[in-house]
Amino acid sequence: MCNTQTYSDPRPPFLDVDGATEKLGELGLAMSPRQVRRYFDERSIPWFRGPDGKRYVAANTLEEWLVNRQREAIHGGRKYK
Repeated sequence: MCNTQTYSDPRPPFLDVDGATEKLGELGLAMSPRQVRRYFDERSIPWFRGPDGKRYVAANTLEEWLVNRQREAIHGGRKYK
């Protein structure tokens, strides 16, 4: 008997720069891939290099960053903890 897991969540666990750019675009944050890389580097969003040499970000990290950004906008730019 195989021990396999299936996930109902269709999103990949990791997004490359293009995937992150597309996800941000869907949420109304239109940026080019170059802007996404620079923006995330400036804010120390953790990226990693995959075996194919591309840069990847965890999908849940991207979502967490978006939630925090929305909270900051609601609270007048102050960090929300």
